[in-house]
Amino acid sequence: MSCSTPPNPQLIQLATIMTDQCLEVKPREKVTVYTSTHLGLPLATAVYQRLIDLGAHPSLDIGHEAATAYFFLHANSDQLSAYPARADFDAGHFDKFIQIIAEENTHYLNEVETSKMMQRAVLMKSGQPALFVAPRRTLNGRPDNRPVAFQPYRP
Repeated sequence: MSCSTPPNPQLIQLATIMTDQCLEVKPREKVTVYTSTHLGLPLATAVYQRLIDLGAHPSLDIGHEAATAYFFLHANSDQLSAYPARADFDAGHFDKFIQIIAEENTHYLNEVETSKMMQRAVLMKSGQPALFVAPRRTLNGRPDNRPVAFQPYRP
């Protein structure tokens, strides 16, 4: 979505709900917006713009299914068991997190061994407490009319 493209009112409304009501974003808060693929970019862009309007300090990050699939198909044991430094940075830097799941191909990990994905999932779950050093909020949702799940951290 470029600046010259008329904004989609539904995306603006959803972005406002996500930032103002669900996460209660305040000025100067550092918020990261992540979308799993380019399909989530229209919503991610609307959220990013709303965060700017609120006076927050947003960061926008996009994933790529092919890169994820390649990692799981070709990563060695050492790579699978290494906790990503980026996750530690995000945990220590950002106040709030918004994740938009927008799969283009829901079967992109079909060829990956389940044991590799489980090894990585256990590793990532073990690092999750680092995301919640202080009370923070995360928002995980999908732009395809599936429910948006608000997950406040409760120790």
